[in-house]
Amino acid sequence: MKNILARPFLPCALFAASIFVAVNAHAVGLGNLFGSILGQSGGQHMGVDETLVKMSDKMNRSMPQTVDTDTRLDKISAEPGNQIAYHYTMLKVQSKDINTASFYKTFRPTLQKRVCAAEELKLFFRNRVTVAYAYQGADGADIGKLAFSPKDCGYPS
Repeated sequence: MKNILARPFLPCALFAASIFVAVNAHAVGLGNLFGSILGQSGGQHMGVDETLVKMSDKMNRSMPQTVDTDTRLDKISAEPGNQIAYHYTMLKVQSKDINTASFYKTFRPTLQKRVCAAEELKLFFRNRVTVAYAYQGADGADIGKLAFSPKDCGYPS
């Protein structure tokens, strides 16, 4: 499979479908968990970064998780600057078969629409959290990372 994003329709569509399934598959649980941890700080103020660390630690106890036949969610990480990142492996795609520039150009606009419209992610954006999706190929090498800030979705930053 050479340059999957340059090939017409089917491989590109399958890759896109895996990305979109992966985005929605775990957003509900994370949004609810984020809200509950943020709200139960034991009487003390817990910052967003600390809440994200606690939430990702809790979620990672059940990782990795198979999203579909093409995608695995490996971990969730709290990253500096109020960022939560989902780390996925595309199980049937080698990183060398992906044109990185095409990956960003093709998937960022569509993924941004879906991420910004997702009810489950609004709590993150309202709390100034950037939501990122990092993908690697079946060979373990990075494909790309798409990050969406509150500003990208029309929220104050």
